[in-house]
Amino acid sequence: MGDPKLLIVDDNQDFCENLADIFHGEGYVIEIALSGSEALYKARQTTFDVSLIDVKLPDISGLELLHNLKGMQEDLVSILMTGHEELLSKETVSRGEAYAYYMKPFEMKELIMTVQEAAEFHRLRVSERRAREDLAALVDILEVGLANLPIHELLNELIKRMVRGTRAHAGAILLLEKDTLRIAASYGVEEALKESLSSRVRTDFVREVLPENKPLFITEVEDVEGVKSILEVPLRVDEKITGVAYIDTFEPQGFKLEEIQRLQIMVQRAALTIERTRLIEQLTQSRNLIKTLISAQRDPLDNIAAYLKTLEDHLAGSLHKDQKPLLSAARFQCHTILTLTNNTIDLNQYEEGDFCLKLEPVNIETLIHRALSQIKYLQEQKKIHIQVALSESLPHPEADRERIVRVLVNLLTNA
Repeated sequence: MGDPKLLIVDDNQDFCENLADIFHGEGYVIEIALSGSEALYKARQTTFDVSLIDVKLPDISGLELLHNLKGMQEDLVSILMTGHEELLSKETVSRGEAYAYYMKPFEMKELIMTVQEAAEFHRLRVSERRAREDLAALVDILEVGLANLPIHELLNELIKRMVRGTRAHAGAILLLEKDTLRIAASYGVEEALKESLSSRVRTDFVREVLPENKPLFITEVEDVEGVKSILEVPLRVDEKITGVAYIDTFEPQGFKLEEIQRLQIMVQRAALTIERTRLIEQLTQSRNLIKTLISAQRDPLDNIAAYLKTLEDHLAGSLHKDQKPLLSAARFQCHTILTLTNNTIDLNQYEEGDFCLKLEPVNIETLIHRALSQIKYLQEQKKIHIQVALSESLPHPEADRERIVRVLVNLLTNA
């Protein structure tokens, strides 16, 4: 993480410089501010670990400065100093707004020890916050609802969450298709810049990302308006690179190590989610195609079955004895294929929640004879005789006529 950064704020320049020399020798990076406004200016330029603030400043009070700095840098740990006993400063410490409170003059060894403790407290606080952010970013990417989005919506949502999760300016997901990268989704990228972005990332991908198989971090960006830092992370599934996640920022050296690591985790999970969604969409398209083809063949099969029955009924007496089995076999095979087709359609409808029975009063004897007529060829081939014995007063229950016949045919065929 580097040497801790210490901001010393006091209107006494000699006092500040003396403290700066001491803490510089302790390994701190030091900045001095002689007023509250100067301290706020330096806090806009640099992120500090610890601040030493005198309560009495020429422009604003040290307590007001403490609150302002806290609003700018939430992890900053502040220690108050004063030459006068002040109840308000003690209360500020007791409420946890300041880490400690020192009366001037103070024991330097004790102050050094307290600043060291404050720097360690800052490190732990930052680590805890980043762990929470990493977890939140990961949970955000792994949200169950994302996997149910269409692929285009999923990609747009993922890159938006990556950009926000790393506090970047803009980003894009480029997928590898037919050996070339194309922008599949973007967030914060102007339309006019998309082509140049694609070209840049393609070049980086071929030269560095693909051969190295690791993130590419560029801190000296040229020819991109306003952009100072770029981070490109490969999308990887089972060691196969499927694309690149690109983000940029207007800040030089704009990505810290933990942000790069966070993006890598997000990209890894995103790659799996993208691949899963693509496979589901491909499977859905294949199933829809099969369903369309199966549905399209049902009507012709119905017609063929009807033609074959007509031939069998009207030409039975004129057919040669060798021709009758062929006609019966053709009719049986047609009904077999038609049954498989109807069963497949029923299964698709059931899975999609569209399955519906056409209930109506049916004559049981009629249904049985229809089923027997469809397996007539099988009876002849296996020399099976089926005897039907029915009660004369059978009821007419409500049932789906076509599906009951299919059930009977299946039972008889597999008996």
